[in-house]
Amino acid sequence: KDAALTAEELGVSGLLLFKDFITEEEERRLLEDLDENGEWKHLARRRVKHFGYEFDYSIRGVHPDKAIIPFPGCVDLVTDRIAALDEIEQTFDQLTVNEYPVGVGLSPHIDTHSAFFGDILSLSLGSNVVMEFRRGEDHRKLFLPRRSLLAMTGESRLAWQHYIPHRKTDKAGRGIHPRSKRTSLTFRTIRKEGGCQCSYPKCCDSQEANLPPTRMMEK
Repeated sequence: KDAALTAEELGVSGLLLFKDFITEEEERRLLEDLDENGEWKHLARRRVKHFGYEFDYSIRGVHPDKAIIPFPGCVDLVTDRIAALDEIEQTFDQLTVNEYPVGVGLSPHIDTHSAFFGDILSLSLGSNVVMEFRRGEDHRKLFLPRRSLLAMTGESRLAWQHYIPHRKTDKAGRGIHPRSKRTSLTFRTIRKEGGCQCSYPKCCDSQEANLPPTRMMEK
């Protein structure tokens, strides 16, 4: 089945997609500026950099008492537009920039409930891609256009795994879309105290869920 082209078509509760969130020129400048700010670290198949708080892949979270360099000024245009969205009512203090070579995806996961509070947002730069969502036997696909902002809120953030298959092309809208090098900006809010008491205990590591082991360690 081809990927859905809108969040409404996909039908996952709480999932939002804002297309053309930035312009082509803003994308170009943002990629250039991000390359010059912060320090790239290398994982098995991609490289990453973090702002606000370091993401620790061994615990799938952060150390809330160890703040690092703040968000670079170049992302102000993104955070200002996020703040203007009626659908998003929180501020973000942790940013992870992921750079994916052609053909590299993302393993299925739910961002750790105990580490991060509220919504999680991701801006796609440099390439279109299909992201897949899974809850039990229910699998769905969504086409993320270049320069679109994905917002995972509510059920979509807390109860659905999201992932990107490892491949070089995607099918969507009756067409084949070759991937290019893709950079994502993921905005999160860290949970500084207390645990998560959401309505999805089997998906929640503060309640009944156990965190699976991870292979995503820094080199």
